[in-house]
Amino acid sequence: MPEKQNNEWDERELGALWKKKSAGGRSYLSGKLKVEGKDMNVVCFPNQNKKADNHPDFRLYTSKEYEATGQTESTPESADATEAEDIL
Repeated sequence: MPEKQNNEWDERELGALWKKKSAGGRSYLSGKLKVEGKDMNVVCFPNQNKKADNHPDFRLYTSKEYEATGQTESTPESADATEAEDIL
C-alpha cells in the first residue's frame, strides 16, 4: 500500500462533519473542529429562521458532553435554535 502524501488540503483541514438524523427525522451534521490544537465537538443545524439572503443557511454550535456517560448533548442553548429541539 503506498504511503499517503501530505498535501495542501491536509494542512488546511480544520475538521470533519458527518450527516446524522435526529429521533424526529431531522437532518443535522455532527463532528469535530480543531481549535488551537484541540478537537472540539460541534453540531450544525439548518437555520429554520432564515428570512433574508443575508441570514445564515446553517448554524454551528459546540456540543456539550455529559461527563458521567460520555454521551454528547447536541442541543444548542440559543433561544432561536428550534431546529434542534428533537435531537435528544
